[in-house]
Amino acid sequence: MSYVYTPLFTDTFHRANETPLNPATWINNVSGYDPLSVVSNLCVDETFVFGGWEFAAVVLPNDQYAEITINSLVTAGSNLQLYLRSAVSPLNSYYYYLDLASTGVLNLYESTNSGFTTNLLGTATVVIVPGAVLHLEAVGTNIVGKYNGTTVISVVDSSIPGGYSGIFLDPFSSVSDVSISKFVTGSVTQGGGGGGGGGSSAEQEFGTTLDTFASATIRSHATGVMGSNIGTRMTR
Repeated sequence: MSYVYTPLFTDTFHRANETPLNPATWINNVSGYDPLSVVSNLCVDETFVFGGWEFAAVVLPNDQYAEITINSLVTAGSNLQLYLRSAVSPLNSYYYYLDLASTGVLNLYESTNSGFTTNLLGTATVVIVPGAVLHLEAVGTNIVGKYNGTTVISVVDSSIPGGYSGIFLDPFSSVSDVSISKFVTGSVTQGGGGGGGGGSSAEQEFGTTLDTFASATIRSHATGVMGSNIGTRMTR
């Protein structure tokens, strides 16, 4: 079956330095975590203490995708995460996310029960190179992770029907350890042709692809929600 990937929001981060990311197009960070920043046309964490977490302010259909272009992911202990079908209301932390470590270990998780239950759905190992595209899609009950256009994790899960997309950047020793040069999110429909599953069709520049802005507030998540991922960063 072929899919068409239609971008609804694209951010290339090509603009003046800013912290947090533009609040007109991003739902800024979960309380207790850093905001993200634009520095030298790249998206990075504001600091390297807690990790930076933000969501795209676009309402997505339930069949959705998101992808990021990696600029850097170095230093042991650094990681980045890509989210789909995420709730952003207070204390309601439901989402699927890909977690990619600097070692190349890629894990697909789901978080349910207001974030207090995190389940590992699949795992893979990839070779991290600058310019690589990390892609996550959720179409019906099919949750698929791709790396540079190749499916590396594919599972069936019906726990989370819909929500927002977002990113979490978690550098270990310097904000430059983890950086991305592009973020794209949008809808997935059945049909011939399209974006090929690792990229987007008819991609547009930042600022022209928002169909609908969301109005939402993110509040703090429980410490330790993600075990060895976000939760432990609070103690560094």
